[in-house]
Amino acid sequence: GAGGDPRKVQWPDQETLVTWTPTATNQAGDILIQTKGQLLQGIPCRGQSLLLTSADAHTMRYVGPEAIYSFQLAGEACGVVGPRAGIGYNGIATWMGSQAFFSFDGSGVRPMPCEVGDYVFGDINRDELFLVTCEHRAQYGEIIWRYPSADSLVSDRSVTWNYREGHWTLGALNRSCMVDANT
Repeated sequence: GAGGDPRKVQWPDQETLVTWTPTATNQAGDILIQTKGQLLQGIPCRGQSLLLTSADAHTMRYVGPEAIYSFQLAGEACGVVGPRAGIGYNGIATWMGSQAFFSFDGSGVRPMPCEVGDYVFGDINRDELFLVTCEHRAQYGEIIWRYPSADSLVSDRSVTWNYREGHWTLGALNRSCMVDANT
């Protein structure tokens, strides 16, 4: 959402955070992503970054001088619900969409099988989706999403995916943040 355009990706010159204007002698630049959504989140993945919009997902890969980055559509109808609703772990990205959970391992976007999805997406406050957060609990091999239930204005529920064991669990919350023990 650089420069007030919800589709614009912008990057500074190498080794700086202050040189944003492109010239013939630097690698600063920008591009408008071809999407109907707005950019909400970027997640580093194996050798590239995954850019999540409210509608779809795009890869951003460094290619060097001239073009600097290449951008490709990675998936459609897989947008993220909010700016903190996705996370990367072990080179893989996972996120909550409006009706499903998704993952990207570098080769493509895939919906994640979720036996509690009907419950989560049937009891989420759709007016407060920007409150959804996602955390990684590396010690236990878990990805946790915190979200507001249908009648709540704060995140009061959680859904956890254990990627080591391949199962999902639900929970109620009485807190609003978390930091992984490895931080």
